[in-house]
Amino acid sequence: MRLFLRGIIEGAVGIGKGAPRAKFASIAAILLAASLAGCAKKPPEIPAPVFPYAADSPRVFYASASGLTESLPAASASGAEGAPATRAPNASVLSSDGRAIIAAVNGWGIASVIANAGASIEASPVSPAYRIVGTPLPSIFAGLTAAGAWPVGGGFLVQLFRDPFTEAPSSPSHLDPPYPLPKTRLAYLSGGVGAADPLEPFASEAASGFELFALLPSEGKWFAELRKDGPDRADLKFLALADPSAGVAAGSGGGAALKPVEIGRTEFEAALMPKSLASLGGAEGDSLRAAIKALGEGPWLVRLRSGKGGDSWYLSGGKAEDAAPVYAWSEPSGMLALRPDGWLASSKAGSGTKLSSLGEAVPGASFTALAAAGELVAAAWETGEFPNIDEAGLVIAPLPR
Repeated sequence: MRLFLRGIIEGAVGIGKGAPRAKFASIAAILLAASLAGCAKKPPEIPAPVFPYAADSPRVFYASASGLTESLPAASASGAEGAPATRAPNASVLSSDGRAIIAAVNGWGIASVIANAGASIEASPVSPAYRIVGTPLPSIFAGLTAAGAWPVGGGFLVQLFRDPFTEAPSSPSHLDPPYPLPKTRLAYLSGGVGAADPLEPFASEAASGFELFALLPSEGKWFAELRKDGPDRADLKFLALADPSAGVAAGSGGGAALKPVEIGRTEFEAALMPKSLASLGGAEGDSLRAAIKALGEGPWLVRLRSGKGGDSWYLSGGKAEDAAPVYAWSEPSGMLALRPDGWLASSKAGSGTKLSSLGEAVPGASFTALAAAGELVAAAWETGEFPNIDEAGLVIAPLPR
């Protein structure tokens, strides 16, 4: 290109002997600039995402102070004693929107499990694989406990709280040095990866000293419990609202929400009371009952969730305090149900029920949550004696077929 340019310039100078040299110099400058622009190196292409984990068998990950890791955290490896569940890193707050699975890691942020697009065990020669993307959110998570996560409006709603039984209202004692806790107790993530918008649907209550303690959906509404802890007593307030993330998903920012309505404690508890498993109708009810039956006699206290944001409790019989926990995930194609010991039932209409095991994550581990997306299933696990956690993390495995 440079030789070609030189020939053009020299030819122009030779032909136009009577023309001013400045004219030909201008022509040369223009052509030289064009040449350099054409010869400049193109900016490097953004590398394609790497999916390092094959989804062909269960894989164990650990929750740590820096997110999810394949290696045992240093504190656990050294034999250090566990911490209260509200302080210890764990990944037991799971959710999914059907595309990605997220885990809210205590005190740190969000870990997103993302599968390679288009991979299918049955239909594609590409082996299913996944990657884990960490999103640290210290301004929101530090010093607080993750309590819940739900897919809402194309993103995820995450609730956090301060443990009133181990922490002072103003600052967390386990951080060195202690510093004021973030005021935000709700965050909205625009998808599985990225920054979070703080939400303040209870701003007026917070101005009076109340903090969000619990938040759960039921029958199309959200129900919240707020606390104000004093030296001698704790005042409670119960509220209901249509959508804690109203305004944020639409792009208005700032966490604008429909005004909460104060309700009584009786109404709050009634809204969240476990329902009879027999009351769940349709194919979803049939699939859940089939999966539960494969897990044993029970009685079972079932937490049923889905990628559409559903989150309900069902009781197969007896009293809730006497029932064993089961974690269920409803999919368009069927139902998954997980026992704490790792046995997983998969029930699909027309294809019966399959029983498999996720194995033992680490010796003594108990599973505490379940979520699925695409060809992947994730189950949270913990070890330790209540109220402490020694180790915690996720098992990620291929979806049972």
